[in-house]
Amino acid sequence: MTSATRYSVIPIAAVLIVILPNLTFGKSNELDHCTGLAGLDLVDVLELSAESTLKQSTSEQDADASYCRIHGTIAPDIGFEVRLPNSNWNGKFLMQGCRAFCGVLMIDDANDALDRHYAVATTDMGHKGNIVESRWGYNNTSAEIDFAYRATRATAIVAKSLVRAFYDRQSEYNYYRGCSTGGRQGLTLAQLFPDDFDGIIAGAPVVLIGGTLNLLSMGRVNVGQEKVDILDENALSLLHARVLEACDALDGRNDGILDDPRACDFDPATLICKAGGTAQCLTPRQAEAAQLIYGGVNTSDGRMLAPGPLFGSELNWAAGILPQENAAPFYYQMAEDILRYLAFQVDPGPQYTTQDFDIDRDVPKMAESAALVDATNPDLRDFKRRGGKLIAYHGWQDESVTPLNTVQYYDAVLEEMGGADKTMDFFRLFMVPGMNHCGGGPAPWDIDWLNALEQWVEQDNAPDSLVGYGTEDTLPHTERTYFPYRP
Repeated sequence: MTSATRYSVIPIAAVLIVILPNLTFGKSNELDHCTGLAGLDLVDVLELSAESTLKQSTSEQDADASYCRIHGTIAPDIGFEVRLPNSNWNGKFLMQGCRAFCGVLMIDDANDALDRHYAVATTDMGHKGNIVESRWGYNNTSAEIDFAYRATRATAIVAKSLVRAFYDRQSEYNYYRGCSTGGRQGLTLAQLFPDDFDGIIAGAPVVLIGGTLNLLSMGRVNVGQEKVDILDENALSLLHARVLEACDALDGRNDGILDDPRACDFDPATLICKAGGTAQCLTPRQAEAAQLIYGGVNTSDGRMLAPGPLFGSELNWAAGILPQENAAPFYYQMAEDILRYLAFQVDPGPQYTTQDFDIDRDVPKMAESAALVDATNPDLRDFKRRGGKLIAYHGWQDESVTPLNTVQYYDAVLEEMGGADKTMDFFRLFMVPGMNHCGGGPAPWDIDWLNALEQWVEQDNAPDSLVGYGTEDTLPHTERTYFPYRP
């Protein structure tokens, strides 16, 4: 039994395609071709349920961009959208991943690929709602399975079928791209469904236990603290400045970026206010809070469960750890939401609070949910055997999903696959200094990952180096070359 068969445990009962009216269309034959998808029978294509069928179809088409736009639902609740160029299709398909808890169709994230004449698709991952809330998972195993892998896999099957029906030929190359939750989706595809995509881009992939614990650890440092002891923006600015002062030059350049934050050795306690000192200092409680964040999450006997964010990321902490008006910090709220509705096999529900959570007792109870959602299996032999190529990336300055998770996963793959030579011929990791979560930051972080993947898959031109370009939030004319990670 293949991994794909083993994990296709919930049948796809029906596919509903709705193409919205009242738009201006191009040539009438293009409109007819688009709406003609209404008669498509997906029973044999899906191969997951004898009841699978296309119940209804109407069509929407953007006259300026000239593409056929298809909205659909895969029963019971998987929403998807596909956009198919009417002309100059490049023969390729790109599936775009989601972010956070999804719940919406982030198809516009694939506009750059659509501009390159790709057929593109995405999914809401099986539920509707705010991307930072997870109440949809409450006592809803089907929705959790959709979020884990089924929505991604089912949408890929349906979208590629629509591509073939529209163009009367299948795509020559199939690519996947995503970051954050989308990065996790990408690794899931490589691990569970290795035959579905020729190339995968997986950025800053999320893991359930480590991610939840880090959000909780970071969010709670300011909860219940007196104003003088809160890690506020002034304290974070001071902390960041002193980290750079201590460690920026370690990589041979003073550029406000730590090339590898793991080389930095800094103790926040050195910033504790001295008697008669200046205002440029931290209270003992602030220094302790900073050290708790850097130190990650540990059991009572000192065993690390989740590494924390790294030196250099301090300016990014504010959005997640500062108390909000009449509310706890955002990261604290988000962690509580996960613990209520996603983290455990039996959801404790809305009455549960973080005060009920005990690390030593409850983390083992999260293992079953983590096994469902996380993509941490280092055995990628099937993906390599079929000729797939995988590019992963992560910013060293990411505070919300620690980059150490991705480094640890890649190290595990290196060990499982027999070393760097046997891994880098199909899987390469790029760690980007100064980049935040999925993008942003002081570094030239704008990298054309898709072009690099195309070159590797289609021309066997492996990415020995990639160039990042500055953007409006850095310096628009700067650039920097990055190389694959090696331990």
